[in-house]
Amino acid sequence: MEGFKQARAASVLLLVLTLAAGVLIGMAWSERRTEASGDPVGIVAQPGPAARPETAEQPPDDDEREPRPPTIYELDLDPAQRGHVDEIIQHFRQGLEDLDNEMERELWRRRGRLASAVRDSLKSVLRPEQVMVYDSLLAERYGSGRRNRGEGRSRNQESRNPSQR
Repeated sequence: MEGFKQARAASVLLLVLTLAAGVLIGMAWSERRTEASGDPVGIVAQPGPAARPETAEQPPDDDEREPRPPTIYELDLDPAQRGHVDEIIQHFRQGLEDLDNEMERELWRRRGRLASAVRDSLKSVLRPEQVMVYDSLLAERYGSGRRNRGEGRSRNQESRNPSQR
């Protein structure tokens, strides 16, 4: 009976210590948040429309924020400099577009190889009559050209339905 009372007292003491520790941590957390939010951060206005180049105006995508012009246009450029800067930026943008297209083609090639490997692995588990049914179901769902489905697609085409992934 004496051991039970000691265990009970120890449990109550641990509970009180845990409560006190929680209160102290909460107070420290509250104090820390108050100190951190004491100095408001100043917001810098974006440059006006005069600083934005005509080449940077592109319609934003639904899920992207408004594109910002390159920082170089915030400088006081003379017309010759502005022309060179525009050429450099246009060359860079074309390079990015080419890279995007190349990466997209490679992505679809690799996806096709992975899908083919998955189908082949799945077929290795099936009996011959199941393979025939599986192939016919795939042909019905995707058509006879399912291995070349992704070639030539653009990221912006509507054929990429997220529900079909």
